[in-house]
Amino acid sequence: MSDIKPPEKILFPPEKIYLKWRNMWAIEAGLRNLGNTCYMKSVLQCLTYTAPLANYLLTREHSKTCAQRGFCMMCVMQNHITEVLGHPERVIKPLAVYYGLHNIAGHFIQGRQEDAHEFLRYAIDALQQACLRDYDSLDINTKGTSLIHQIFGGYLRSQVKCLNCSGESNTFDQFMDLQLDIKNSKSIIEALKEYVKPEVLELCYKCSKCNETVTATKTFSIKRPPNVLTLCLNRFDVFSANKISKMVAYPEFIDIRPYTSEPKEEPITYGLHAVLVHAGTTCCYVKNKKEESKGKGLKRPFSEITTSTTPSTFPTASSSAQKPINSQPESKKRFKLDRSCLFKTPRINEKADNTLIPNNMATSSTQQANIIQPARFMIQFAKPVFQISENTHERDEKKKSLKRPLADEKESEEMPKKKMFLTRL
Repeated sequence: MSDIKPPEKILFPPEKIYLKWRNMWAIEAGLRNLGNTCYMKSVLQCLTYTAPLANYLLTREHSKTCAQRGFCMMCVMQNHITEVLGHPERVIKPLAVYYGLHNIAGHFIQGRQEDAHEFLRYAIDALQQACLRDYDSLDINTKGTSLIHQIFGGYLRSQVKCLNCSGESNTFDQFMDLQLDIKNSKSIIEALKEYVKPEVLELCYKCSKCNETVTATKTFSIKRPPNVLTLCLNRFDVFSANKISKMVAYPEFIDIRPYTSEPKEEPITYGLHAVLVHAGTTCCYVKNKKEESKGKGLKRPFSEITTSTTPSTFPTASSSAQKPINSQPESKKRFKLDRSCLFKTPRINEKADNTLIPNNMATSSTQQANIIQPARFMIQFAKPVFQISENTHERDEKKKSLKRPLADEKESEEMPKKKMFLTRL
């Protein structure tokens, strides 16, 4: 098979997905800590300010036709985003998500520290399942035309090439994010190069053409890039389970064309949309529209609000303490990292700024020609990916009224050591 099998039908029309914000929003509500929920709040803020998802949920189209009795992640996110964007500069409690944790991930426990990336994966999977509730019997490629997969999903190609006869065997798999190994990489670029580096299969591949067990190479590449690309940096050594502690650089814009199955075609450029760093004290980054042309943005730790330049590197060592960002020289601003996720902005069609580029699904040759044109990108909003801090007096009063330490103080302890295995999706 040389290409992805076309879907039997399109579940959600691509032209109904808008990449640009249909309305401009002020700094909206922050999220209150409900007890060891930094991982949850950080992910919710990143998803809330992902324009294609928010634009659709704000129309309330899903809830108008949803027949699900009980928990529905799409309905929960719709209500959450509506509440956050409708309450400027306030603090709200994401109770619906908190009480629905067991529906999102059965092994998650309320009040216990969890992994931010793991919650992100379960949350997006729950959104996807909500979109597919009436389509369980459909083929996997048709399921890939859902709203959620058209926003976050793409396809990987796994190619095995016989070194004896040059015969090739291709398989295609859907993915919602890329998990990058940073053990031998100092930057996102190097990690992506390592991701697509051929792996030699020494005398362990049975070639269908040669009908022999031969040496071959196995290579992963991006066959169909997603419109919103999520990268996860794995901070654990797969074999030793030791934490990797070093600086990892990332650019504001990145061309992923060299890591695709057609590396010689036109560039596919992504712009940085959000950074989630989880290390006891959680820090998120979101682009500021007014500072877009200057390459600046907002980085907001949960403990304070600070405006600064876009971070370009971060270490992979976690710590229980973090200095205020504005206490360091401008050239030395760093974040403590336990695990990080980078969201890249959606790819935008050169000829239709507002609509999502269809994932080459059942497209004509003319449409495909338009899709491979150099893409333009937008980062045009400043959103509060942070918890608004209470003033000192309020905190003192709250401490007196509580029988246990505040949740955010409790979370300043070092995150539990967890072993992470690389998974190619």
